[in-house]
Amino acid sequence: MIKHILVAMDDSLHSWTARQYAVDLARGYGAIVKVLTVADTGMIATPAGWGFDSMPYSWFDPSGHGKAAQTQSLEATCLDLLNKARVMLEEDGVPFRTVYRYGVPDDTIVQESETADLVVMGHQGRGSSFLNRVMGSTARSVVRRCHKPVFVAPQEHQPLERILLAYDGSPHANHALQWTADIATTLQLPVVVLSVHKREGEAAMNVLRAKEYLNAYPLHVASVSLIQYRHVADEILWVASEHGCNLIVMGAYGHNPLREAVLGSTTEKVMNETAVPLMLVR
Repeated sequence: MIKHILVAMDDSLHSWTARQYAVDLARGYGAIVKVLTVADTGMIATPAGWGFDSMPYSWFDPSGHGKAAQTQSLEATCLDLLNKARVMLEEDGVPFRTVYRYGVPDDTIVQESETADLVVMGHQGRGSSFLNRVMGSTARSVVRRCHKPVFVAPQEHQPLERILLAYDGSPHANHALQWTADIATTLQLPVVVLSVHKREGEAAMNVLRAKEYLNAYPLHVASVSLIQYRHVADEILWVASEHGCNLIVMGAYGHNPLREAVLGSTTEKVMNETAVPLMLVR
């Protein structure tokens, strides 16, 4: 199912961890890894992108030297990153190619994902936390817009040993169920199925449906159904920790987009708080 893996890198710790997970998956699937780095033209085009320390002077730069210097520095950083990634991938022994683009990172990642089966990226980049708060993180934007599954890596890498499937019966969750079956079978990983619902019967029914599907595969499957007493994301993170799951797979956004927009998204809360990789499927 996975033959082309796109890994987006920006030289942050999270993106180097994403690269390692991409290698792990490429080995399991016999896939090719495409490393993408994007020179963020939005940051070059604004004084904020030249560094806050220089802002009083950056607003007045009719010669364009500040912008030109920033562009040159950013290009050198991107090319150096690709060279480092190339050396490591050669040592890893997986097929790969590297791609360098100018543009807006989330736009470019979504565009490049059209010819990939899976996108792998870090949860946090090396950009300013202030700008992330104002404009939204690249990972969050990609997850919302990308039609391919997105594997979001934390800061630290650890070998994948057990998958937690968070299943609520939604269309996206059913796609996540199919991907869980494929990954677990390919990498020979056990699966824990979790459903959280305010009504115990609904949670149990969701678990039963997911297990019936997974039982057709040569997998070890455990299950947990919980009555919701707190935020669903908190239950997901707790079960992942209690059962030693170091990959969470779930649908990207659930039944009611309007309710999530008003009250806060389970997807985003898990993505923000998990210490293990999160694979989000639309």
